[in-house]
Amino acid sequence: MSKIHKELHHSPDSRWFIRIDSGDTYGPVDLPTLQEWAAQGRVEPDNEISEDQESWQQAESLPELEMDWMAELDDGTSYGPFNIALAPELASRGVLPANATLKHRETGETPPVDADTDATAGSD
Repeated sequence: MSKIHKELHHSPDSRWFIRIDSGDTYGPVDLPTLQEWAAQGRVEPDNEISEDQESWQQAESLPELEMDWMAELDDGTSYGPFNIALAPELASRGVLPANATLKHRETGETPPVDADTDATAGSD
């Protein structure tokens, strides 16, 4: 386990910064806010996060953001990773087709995107 994850485990009130592709930095925010942003799609996998603005890591590498899901698209490409809470919105915006196959990157679990518009059904 990395130092940043050990600290997070022992310090749930830690403050986080996020740096987006344009170089703009936002924060500090607490972990629940960062998790909410990930579920809303406001944190992208390649955004960088930091507790000290010196050591940065990709957002998708922080397990607490649950950016564990990939979508297999009809054309054979993949979309993701993203937080599964975002799947219904991605489908409603046409980013993901309703018949896209979601797949957890580690467990291989595959719930449907369109399960009563609740992609999290049965994922716990």
